[in-house]
Amino acid sequence: MPDSWPAWSVPSCSHEVIGRPRAPLLFWSALCFFILVATNSLLFLDLIIFPQIDLALLRSGFTLAAFGLFLYGLIFESQP
Repeated sequence: MPDSWPAWSVPSCSHEVIGRPRAPLLFWSALCFFILVATNSLLFLDLIIFPQIDLALLRSGFTLAAFGLFLYGLIFESQP
């Protein structure tokens, strides 16, 4: 790193925001994303593979679980 760069342009630690690590929030958002992938897979199964079976309640449950976990991560991991 050249000495001519201003000190404010280089973060002291790239994985922290205001002194807090971002890994827990990344975990909860990734978990939410993977459950939403499962929800979209269920949508494909519901509409294309098994059109005679209604999987809407199961898909809604997965979606509720995904956003519930993400909301939990946002609320409880953001507290000091």
